[in-house]
Amino acid sequence: MRQLILTRLRIAAVFLFGISFGSAQTLIIPQIADGGGWQTELVLTNTSASASTASLSFFQSTTNGATQSWTPPFLETSSVQNLSLPAAATMFLHTPGTAAALSEGWAQLQAGSGVVAYAIFTQTVPGRTNQDGTAPAAASTSGVLMPFDNTSGFVTTLALANTTAASETISVGMQPASGSSSQLSAITLPPNGYMAFALPTQFSATANQSGLLEFYAATGSFSLISLRFNPTGGFTAAPVYAESGGPIIVSGGAGVASFNGNYTGSFTDTAGGTLSGSVSASVSNGTLTVTKPGSGTGTVSATGQVAFGLDVTAGVSCNFTGTFMVTGTAATATGTFSCPSLNSSGTWSLTRQ
Repeated sequence: MRQLILTRLRIAAVFLFGISFGSAQTLIIPQIADGGGWQTELVLTNTSASASTASLSFFQSTTNGATQSWTPPFLETSSVQNLSLPAAATMFLHTPGTAAALSEGWAQLQAGSGVVAYAIFTQTVPGRTNQDGTAPAAASTSGVLMPFDNTSGFVTTLALANTTAASETISVGMQPASGSSSQLSAITLPPNGYMAFALPTQFSATANQSGLLEFYAATGSFSLISLRFNPTGGFTAAPVYAESGGPIIVSGGAGVASFNGNYTGSFTDTAGGTLSGSVSASVSNGTLTVTKPGSGTGTVSATGQVAFGLDVTAGVSCNFTGTFMVTGTAATATGTFSCPSLNSSGTWSLTRQ
């Protein structure tokens, strides 16, 4: 009997641990600033009826978009790991804001599913009332829509964090309030990288313009906040909107860039021949380039359809067609090929690396 009870207790413990682990979440605060007239306050709230914990990790901006591990000081505690949050509790954490030099970067919050958080940025300028702005902690994403206004003396700024451990290229598209959409220079951030800038400084095309910007990563994920400064120097947080599905502005819109990346896979002869092997290819804004088994090219539409596919290997021309599909940040493709001169045909498949 005692052994049976112990066994059941172990099973219950494993079950409860699984529930606790499964309910964990990772949220991103893409801007933390302290010193140089700035102070950040973090507000953590446990919205559940059960006790929870939260841990914070920080990445400090260095040079060229890179970051390093950071332990910013807080007035209330010396450690931000395994912070205890009782049911229905709120915790307030303040950076000192007294340093002469500005330190900035971003933060990652790991906590139970019932924990929510936001940051308050306070700017102190002598002779002027302090200014506050806020930004919620949110899950990272692969696409963000950001309204902007750089007219009549207003300036929109943003902070951008690469939340992955790999270098990441983020495409940028602009739809002004009047006129045609355009593609702006892509931003490449190193692993866990960070940038903060005024829009007209980074993208001159946005000067004296208002409208909508789209930031999109074909692979990986990122987090972004926006602040709008008025002509007197006051500022407010400007909401941004995470996207689901493909982009609507980047590369002409309708998701053509969502298939970008490098792919590997294989092809198999299904017509009784012996043609089979590996495939290497890449997709860049609707252009499909095959490098193995031979030189090939094709186009990928906004809906993922492959057209005009032609591969030439050892003087043999093969036509191919198929469909690319995106699920979250993963992408795959499948299709068929035919080589008329060899009376050969078959199937192929690719996975984005």
